Amino acid sequence: MFNEQFANGLSNINHLFSCELEDIRDEHLSCDHEDEPVSTTDTDRSSEIELNYKKRRTKSPLPPTTLRHCTPFNRNHMKKCVSTDNIQLLLSKQGQVFHLSGRMDCFIGQVVVDIACGYDHCLALTQDGLVYSWGNGSRGQLGYPVNSCVDEDHTAGLDTADPNHAAGLDTTDPREVHALSGLGVVQVAAGGWHSVARTREGILYAWGWNNSGQLGIEDKLDQVLYDPHPVSWPEDIDPNEKDIDYQGVKIIDIACGARHTLALGEDGSVWGCGWNEYGQLGGISGSEEVPKVCTMTRLSIPDEAAVLKLCAGHWNSGLVTD
Repeated sequence: MFNEQFANGLSNINHLFSCELEDIRDEHLSCDHEDEPVSTTDTDRSSEIELNYKKRRTKSPLPPTTLRHCTPFNRNHMKKCVSTDNIQLLLSKQGQVFHLSGRMDCFIGQVVVDIACGYDHCLALTQDGLVYSWGNGSRGQLGYPVNSCVDEDHTAGLDTADPNHAAGLDTTDPREVHALSGLGVVQVAAGGWHSVARTREGILYAWGWNNSGQLGIEDKLDQVLYDPHPVSWPEDIDPNEKDIDYQGVKIIDIACGARHTLALGEDGSVWGCGWNEYGQLGGISGSEEVPKVCTMTRLSIPDEAAVLKLCAGHWNSGLVTD
């Protein structure tokens, strides 16, 4: 079903496989009981979901029902949805942020333009360029100095007995990442335990866990960075400098997998760093023993591919072309 090049590089996604993915998605959002809201964590229905999965080729998907906890939010108002196993966030076109239990009132009065989430943390970006983060910060992914959250009121799902609470490494209340203030951030992305921000000028900043080189900061490999740092680029190709022979690359889009980061240049070039054991960086291959790419490296993509946007899963990557 997949192109043989998939294991070593990029390939087109088979149309029939895309249809199967849509079927699986629809079935997971389906519900036989009209009076019950959708729940992907309802253990009583796990066997039904598994049955639907196995019969997806022959059974017509049931119509999805409303996520009633999110009312008055509906799909016509939705701008973006992000989720991991533990986190689900929705962003409305009006700039409001929702989770499954309702609106996040802490952002009332502000217009949020982008959201992202990792395994245990969340990011939000306002139209004024302010970056907020919340959740677990044990690996620096919140962008706060150590002990900065000790006095925070920890509620809503964070264990006050957890060592991260005592150390001031987690918070349920969104806090501004002050190190990015005034830099003109226009996009945020989150990996498993790392975060990335893109500025209006196309400069990237990263923070969090750099165990696989996912921060693109070569001299900080295997370290935890609690403050945003500029991403490293090859010495002869620095997209942040204009006074070199190479004209430079302005980054216009970013995406993060669990332990890798992607960047799209204004000229259509695609860059990546981080873990590459499963070929998530396409044509780039790291060491056979430790497949890590520790600095932003240009990825090999087909010459005819006009890339518009990047996307990344936990251990894979995708390109949206025109």
